Amino acid sequence: MRTLVVFNPLHGYKTGEEPKRQDYLAVLDGAMIDDFNRPGGKKPQSADYLFNTLKVMSQAAKQGKVVIFKAWPSFTWRIDSETMRQPAAGQHEVAKRDLLFPLACFLVAAEENCYFCYTWGWAPQYGTFMWYPEFDKPLGPPKGNARRDGRALRREFEHASVFVNLETREADIRWK
Repeated sequence: MRTLVVFNPLHGYKTGEEPKRQDYLAVLDGAMIDDFNRPGGKKPQSADYLFNTLKVMSQAAKQGKVVIFKAWPSFTWRIDSETMRQPAAGQHEVAKRDLLFPLACFLVAAEENCYFCYTWGWAPQYGTFMWYPEFDKPLGPPKGNARRDGRALRREFEHASVFVNLETREADIRWK
């Protein structure tokens, strides 16, 4: 049995700042990016920060590190919202509606040993074991790295074309 030691969190950064905590990767097996597009902050994460988070994830994975990409729907267990007062099925419906943007972001930057985690908290009752139809679709290997046009990214896979605009938060996954 092999033990993996991962740290939390690996962060993106704003251009002009030093990358945060990447030096831990030299001595650990991987990291979790735990705040990608998390709602509830003072202001949404900037396109610059999101872009650099994806860059950090890709770079770490290319170094052979495991990266757990923790993304969030539009609500969390900490936000006392109407969604959190709904039964689990209602929360799951909102999460389904919100899945496209974080999943597309993950796919444009993912490498081998990158894993997608999508919940509204960390405990089982916060969507930990919820499943989404997109997880069953064939993706196939990437045909290359993402192509960048400003803050928009595109990446082709054997069975899907992925587009995401980090500025406008638009995304599209076309399954072939």
